[in-house]
Amino acid sequence: MIGYTKEEKLTACFDILEMQGDLSEWSLLYRVDLGRVKELYPDIQRATWDTWWRQHRIIDYLALSPVCVLRGTDEAEQAGVLIFSIPGEILSYNIEDQAISMIQEVSSAREVPSSCNLEHPWYNFYAYSPSLFTL
Repeated sequence: MIGYTKEEKLTACFDILEMQGDLSEWSLLYRVDLGRVKELYPDIQRATWDTWWRQHRIIDYLALSPVCVLRGTDEAEQAGVLIFSIPGEILSYNIEDQAISMIQEVSSAREVPSSCNLEHPWYNFYAYSPSLFTL
């Protein structure tokens, strides 16, 4: 689970949590800092509709959406990866070395006609799970 407050999303820092095997509690899996993404893509910092008309717009929205977390494995010495989207691109973030790379360029949400009010109607992503039940 990826959870964040409004302040955490604006700073692009948030925690990725996982449920314990016995379903008793959430524990911290990864702490993510995507502040560098704000530097590389300053256009993702936006004012929302209620502050747009003001002379000094308030940046109170970050157009960044987590899509999927791929958990790293100790055996293969692979770090976890966060896949996330910004308008026009799907990116990956290596949690260990904080490397950011582009996975796919996609059409901007403004270019795709849609009756959907979601910001990113240009993808549908479904994470693969081999089973709904653990054995």
